[in-house]
Amino acid sequence: MKQTVLLLRHAKAGDRLKWRGDDRSRPLTKAGNKQASALIRTLAAVPVSTVFSSPYRRCVETVLPLARARKLDVIEIAILAEGSSPSQVFSWLSQLDAPAVLCSHGDVIEGVRELVDDEAERSVGTAFTEKGAGWLLELEDGVVVSLRRLPPPAVKD
Repeated sequence: MKQTVLLLRHAKAGDRLKWRGDDRSRPLTKAGNKQASALIRTLAAVPVSTVFSSPYRRCVETVLPLARARKLDVIEIAILAEGSSPSQVFSWLSQLDAPAVLCSHGDVIEGVRELVDDEAERSVGTAFTEKGAGWLLELEDGVVVSLRRLPPPAVKD
């Protein structure tokens, strides 16, 4: 069975060092909200029937406009939280049975991308996944057969 999964890094959020309070509640910036809204257009041709997100506010806010536009719920899942095991995330996402968007954090995204590179025995390069950018994975029977970088939506600050 073929499957499409978009692994998306959250959009631009406020400065971690300046944020006072629990980092899990740090919101998107004005530019981040614009990126989140722009995902509706950017992902118009990508099939999505489920939207998963890290429970961190900045991730939920990133995919909420897309979910609303597609009349879907955002399902918060702890495995996508910052500091999670990339191998556990990769194992979980390879078992999904519907086209999905997964919003997570830079550390998780980069770890999963490295695992995909290893599995596919090729490299997509060393490009760091910017905020709001992602990776479109095509899987067949749980094995990645294609990996394509999706740049962040271009927005003005």
